[in-house]
Formats: sequence, structure tokens, C-alpha cells
Amino acid sequence: MSKKTSYRKRPAPTAPGKPQAAKATDRSQHYKTAGTGAEKTGKPQPSKLFAIAPGNYKYMGAGLVLMVIGFALMIGGGSDDPNVFNEEALFSFTRLTLSTILVVAGFAVEIYAIMKRPSPPKTPKIPADEEE
Repeated sequence: MSKKTSYRKRPAPTAPGKPQAAKATDRSQHYKTAGTGAEKTGKPQPSKLFAIAPGNYKYMGAGLVLMVIGFALMIGGGSDDPNVFNEEALFSFTRLTLSTILVVAGFAVEIYAIMKRPSPPKTPKIPADEEE
């Protein structure tokens, strides 16, 4: 026979000679909503386990890819001969403008992926003739 362990908040320490306050109990339990109401469960729901919903990881991957492409476009513009300065290669549209736009867009997608809330699961509609 196993005994269920409950975790309760400890009462605040009191000075000697003063009466103790009534014990406070921690009633924070997870509830799962069902069609008939709330039902207690001992475990948190899967969406409560992670800070970011599993569906948001594809947005995070897309943002990472945008940032990597943007940083890759910034690479280059150097010269083999230190006495030669190639202004067109260094200050090109791709290296200065396009790559910066891609990096900023990648950060924007990352922020969106972190901030986006998952949509609630859709419940199937039961036709009127199948209801009990």
C-alpha cells in the first residue's frame, strides 16, 4: 500500500509565546477540462511541461535559417593583395542591405516563435442525429 505524498507550504515561524496561525494548505493542482467540467489530474498537461509549444519549433528553425543565410551573405569582400581596395565588393547591396534585412527578419521570426501561443485543440462537432 503506497502512501500519496502531498507537499504543503510551511507556516511562517512565530515568536515564542504567540499563537500560531491556522495551517495553510497548498491546493494548487492541475485541472484538465473535459466536456462535463473540470477533472483533477495529478500530472500537468503536455502544453504545461515546456515553455515553448512543440509547433513553434518550426518557426524557430525558419528564423535560424534566415539568420544563417543573412550572416553568410555578409562574408567576403576581402582581397588577396593588401594594396588593392575593392569598393564594389565591400559595399555591395547584397553585403550591406540584403544580408541585414535577412538577419533582422530572422530575429523577428524568432521573437514571433517564442511569443506565439498554441491554438487550443479543435473538438470534433457531433451531428445532431448521432447525439445520445
